Amino acid sequence: MVMFAGVASIVGARSIADLSEAVDAIGSTHSVAETEAAAWKVSSYRYFGAFAVFFGLLFVLAGLGL
Repeated sequence: MVMFAGVASIVGARSIADLSEAVDAIGSTHSVAETEAAAWKVSSYRYFGAFAVFFGLLFVLAGLGL
């Protein structure tokens, strides 16, 4: 499960970051259409996804006894 969430985070990093910015814009004077995720935020989601894939792979290998 962790690996699948990691892959989804890597593939959909831009969409996840844009959704996060849209949620942050609630109650703000900026409209949701004006919001755009910063490059550092997209990169952080990608790095988190890569870490989650690696961590999940370690669990799979440990479960197999390797």
